[in-house]
Amino acid sequence: MKKPVFALSISLLFAFFPLLTATLASWFAELNSCVLNEGGVNACIVMDHDIGGTLHSMLVSGWLSLLTWPSLGLLAATVSTLWLLVVGVDRLGKRRAAKKT
Repeated sequence: MKKPVFALSISLLFAFFPLLTATLASWFAELNSCVLNEGGVNACIVMDHDIGGTLHSMLVSGWLSLLTWPSLGLLAATVSTLWLLVVGVDRLGKRRAAKKT
């Protein structure tokens, strides 16, 4: 019974991961008073390292969520839900068979 829940959790994490990275980049840039936008890479010096390019890549990856949410995330969630139903029906059948004997 734990496998469908695990698969559903992984599929939802996969669907939301691009949005999560974009949100994390925005939060981190704001925390360090850095300018972050999709127009280009801006310097962001944190502990003597420029992480502006990394933050920009993380922010732009949020656009990937337009693909992962509706298509892959929904497909994986549907498959996981159907798997959960199949396991539930199978256990119900086994329970009824055990009561008859």
